[in-house]
Amino acid sequence: MPNYASGGADAILIGQDLKKSMQMILEALAEDEKQLDYLLNGHISTMNVSELNAEVIMAETITTEKLAAGSVTADKITVNQLSAIAADLGHITAGLVEAIEMISSTITGSEIMTKPVGQYPRTEMSSSANLLSAEQSAGYSIDISPGGLLPNPAIDFLIGGLIRSSITLNTSPDTLSITTNGSTNISMQSGGSLNLSSSGPLKIDGINGYTGTFNVITSVDFVTGTYTRMSITVTKGIITGIS
Repeated sequence: MPNYASGGADAILIGQDLKKSMQMILEALAEDEKQLDYLLNGHISTMNVSELNAEVIMAETITTEKLAAGSVTADKITVNQLSAIAADLGHITAGLVEAIEMISSTITGSEIMTKPVGQYPRTEMSSSANLLSAEQSAGYSIDISPGGLLPNPAIDFLIGGLIRSSITLNTSPDTLSITTNGSTNISMQSGGSLNLSSSGPLKIDGINGYTGTFNVITSVDFVTGTYTRMSITVTKGIITGIS
């Protein structure tokens, strides 16, 4: 066993060294207590922690500025709706976007359709074919196109895939034409008055109708033997004058 001096100058030195050592231990413990209190009160950083391994992290204790770029990957994000992520997504490039409802100030595309081709009824907007087409079934549609029966903007009515009638705006001369194809007839019916008003001549042009003037007796005076007659002018089956 080691020998320790039990008295004199040696005993005094040993006592002073022991007291100094105890003081150093107490000061070290006090500093450790301060550091532990500092860490436990939310002052953990890379300055005092080089590595942190935790199974449970309290909610809202990690803020955005504490996350490094690219540190959160898609497989670590789970939300019920994308709106749960508050962000301006900016420019999005995607091969297929499916949605129940889309709200936008501007939707741009070379072709926009309500249903795929072959599923009816459907509506389609296209920049390469008809500007707008509403299809009830295959071959039965109303098309707004750059050119119909005539090479001008038109509304075409198709039956069996063929244009049966067309409303066309002609530029030479300036005329809005209603044109039918084949044996399609045009019928106008009104529950009230049918008014045709024009600032210029009102022309009705038939093909096979009668043209000429004939007289119609409207009244007879049997005492004097005189009668009253009315002259009617017909042009191609249309009454154009009465006098």
